Amino acid sequence: MNQGKNAMPGNRAPKNKSITARIRTITLLITSILAVGLIFVMTFFMNFLTDTILLETLQPMAKTAAQGIEGNLHTLAERFFLLRDQAAISSPGSTTDEKRQILDEIASGVEFTWVGLYFPDGARITGTDEAPNGISGREIFSAIKETENLVIEDTSIGFRGEEITMGLPVTLEEGVAPAYYLVGGYDYEMIGDILRKLNVSPNGMALIVNEEGKLIAHKDMDKVFRGESVANSLGTGAGAEEVFLAITQGQTGTMETTGAQGRLFVSFSPIRGTQWSLVIIAPRSDYIAATNQALTIAMIVTIAFLVCFSLFLTFFIRKTLSLPLKTITGNADKLAQGEFESLVYPNVLERRDEIGQLGAAFLSVSRSVQSLVGDIAHLTGGAREGKLGERSDVAMYMGDYRNILSGINATLDAFCSHLDIMPDAVMFLDASRRCLYHNRAMRELLERHGLDETDIRLLDALMPLYAAGGLPPEAGALFLPHGEGESFQTDVGLIEADGGEMRHYGLSLWRVNGDAASLETGKDVSGCVMLILNDITQLTNAKTDAEAANRSKGEFLARMSHEMRTPMNAIIGMSSIAKSSDDAERKEYCLTRIGEASGHLLGIINDILDMSKIEAAKFELSCAETDFEQMLRQAADNINFRVQEKGQNLFVNIGKGIPAHIIADGQRLRQVIANLLGNAVKFTPDGGAITLLAEKTAESADACTLLVEVRDTGIGISEEQQKRLFTAFEQADGSFSRRFGGTGLGLAISRWIIELMGGRVWVESELGKGSSFFFEFEAAKSKPCAEVQGDGTEGDSEPASIDGIFAGKTILIAEDVDINREIIAALLEPTAVSIDFAFDGQEAVGKFAASDAYALILMDIHMPNMDGFEATQRIRASERPGAAAIPIVAMTANVFREDVEKCLAAGMNDHLGKPLEMDKVINTLSRYLG
Repeated sequence: MNQGKNAMPGNRAPKNKSITARIRTITLLITSILAVGLIFVMTFFMNFLTDTILLETLQPMAKTAAQGIEGNLHTLAERFFLLRDQAAISSPGSTTDEKRQILDEIASGVEFTWVGLYFPDGARITGTDEAPNGISGREIFSAIKETENLVIEDTSIGFRGEEITMGLPVTLEEGVAPAYYLVGGYDYEMIGDILRKLNVSPNGMALIVNEEGKLIAHKDMDKVFRGESVANSLGTGAGAEEVFLAITQGQTGTMETTGAQGRLFVSFSPIRGTQWSLVIIAPRSDYIAATNQALTIAMIVTIAFLVCFSLFLTFFIRKTLSLPLKTITGNADKLAQGEFESLVYPNVLERRDEIGQLGAAFLSVSRSVQSLVGDIAHLTGGAREGKLGERSDVAMYMGDYRNILSGINATLDAFCSHLDIMPDAVMFLDASRRCLYHNRAMRELLERHGLDETDIRLLDALMPLYAAGGLPPEAGALFLPHGEGESFQTDVGLIEADGGEMRHYGLSLWRVNGDAASLETGKDVSGCVMLILNDITQLTNAKTDAEAANRSKGEFLARMSHEMRTPMNAIIGMSSIAKSSDDAERKEYCLTRIGEASGHLLGIINDILDMSKIEAAKFELSCAETDFEQMLRQAADNINFRVQEKGQNLFVNIGKGIPAHIIADGQRLRQVIANLLGNAVKFTPDGGAITLLAEKTAESADACTLLVEVRDTGIGISEEQQKRLFTAFEQADGSFSRRFGGTGLGLAISRWIIELMGGRVWVESELGKGSSFFFEFEAAKSKPCAEVQGDGTEGDSEPASIDGIFAGKTILIAEDVDINREIIAALLEPTAVSIDFAFDGQEAVGKFAASDAYALILMDIHMPNMDGFEATQRIRASERPGAAAIPIVAMTANVFREDVEKCLAAGMNDHLGKPLEMDKVINTLSRYLG
């Protein structure tokens, strides 16, 4: 019956493409996709690589060239300053011939083309042969009259051609107007050589511009003397304007513009000490030609390989599988159409290989499926539509059928139970967006936010950002019978029904499709859509907090780099000046500045160490009897020199009734007050006033509460800035660090110290009207607030005189660094102590075992061959007399409490931290040497 039906022309099934044709088509399609994809990826990668290389190489090239020019200018400037300081130049009693001799000597070098001295009206006093008779008509004359510093003029034409002029006023007596001007010119070729050596590209160029964007140096000097602007070489459009603005503002960077040659990469870097910037312009077309050639060859090879591979794969699969499976493929089409009894297997069932076994198995499966499909259709249909609450009545079934249907019901029960215990909220919606099923988590979520599962607009309420304009097209398509797409994801925020906090959820929509047979009929078989909501509130909040913390720490690290490089620059610069100068007063001045910069750098390091202790929860107090009033006045005295420098007034007002002595960590209290006073001086303008007040606000039999206020007439702090004021790694305003300097840690450390004392810190301020910082704490009057073992040095004082106090004593110093040995030897030289050095721990152990002359050992920790810990343990374990009693003092840069405890645990008696302080070294040695 079915066979006859199939034989009728009107009911013939459409002829399908053979598996061979499909394989061939798919193989060609895949090959084409792979080829296009590889070409796209290779094109993108090669272009990206070219751009990346340009961006990464042009900037270092510009910086290096700028630094080369800076070095030349710096050398010339130093020579000019040294020339001005010559006695024959700066002395009013020297003759013109003496001045001329000095100028001829300095101009005999290769840098200067001419040097001359000129009266304040610009007339020449004396100079080299090429020096002009007057400078009143030059631009440098008006510039040098307005400053006391070195002036560098832009490119001009001199006696020998292109030159750059510099000038410096010479003052014979302090506070008197300049007696004359020292002016000289140097060869432009110094800069031209550097520009010519820059290997940019065939059409690229390197040039120098001033603050107005005019060319100072260029391979075409006519452009320089015509006063052309660099803007003519930067292309057109908004990008060129941005580059021009960045260059004239003295910024550093690399940017893109578009010019006549296409895309241009422009790298620029300011030349410090001048108003100039070095600019490199490189057309991208100079670099892309080779890239395109390599890309073309790679494309040809790739396409050829893919074509050969696809042909081979098609032939192999057709020969091995497609022909034998042709018959089974036809039966599979009938089975897909539900024609179970019209299946025919000519030749296939007769085969004894895997193909024959497949045909027999396929026939058996088709008959089994035919008998069971009808019985479970209603269950699968309901499940497909998301109606998970429906169950089938199995009372009419027996045997395996009953077991199968009972198993399906049990599976649905288990599946629903699993959905109920899931932490994610799950719901199934039909094509009309009505709820078919939802689990327990979804019910709780809807109740939390006051939503109703029966509301047809529930999905709109869950996505409030899209409610006004309807669902996004990709989400709405999931509910159409033949819509495209399978899923949709977004993040949503919902406010709790009781007006509580905002909660964040990850929302996902997944299409649950209908069956293939129904799709062929054109019926509405969209099935249902599964909605999943998972709570990501904690993750979202944590991400926000982490991003804020990373930004704060990134800004902090940038400030730390600036703050630490500034004193280091002073130390290195002043050291170089001191080494190159024979003037004793100048050397003394340099050493003083080096000391100040070193102290500033040590203060920055101490702040960072304190902050690291706070973050590691290892910041502790060491309480002892403290003279509170004396401590306040010492803190004020220490800051007084800065107050005088700025012409400010400092007032100290200590209220009555404050106990003469309190039990507190005096050193940390002094640190807090010094920080508040330092900030007040820093942010108060010249001539302002700072007031330090202290008073007692409460008292009991054993303790009293003290309030300290630091008031200033400075710039003030806005309410928004006050919220971040005491936060670690942040400052009230990022511009403060650029304008006033500072690490931004002082107030955070101060807050932590006062809170450890059980107190609190706060600020009252109005922008532009000054600020008042307060801290209040309770101090014991009769017993310590905490029993914390110090390092044994608090309260010690240096002996009145140290000359010869250790005469006749011999100590052993184990230190592997030369400079450290020189420092400790210099510190101890006045004491007349005899010193023997060991260059590592192993040598220290050997020297101790060989001699009994040592009264004390100073032991470094980090040394080659054997460190200080092992050396100490070996000395203590040796059988030599006195090994257990000889004092061993650690001498190391490891200064945390755990470092001190580790030294004591290794058998050492005491600890000295680097950098060494004279008073602490003498006090420590005095305790053990008598």
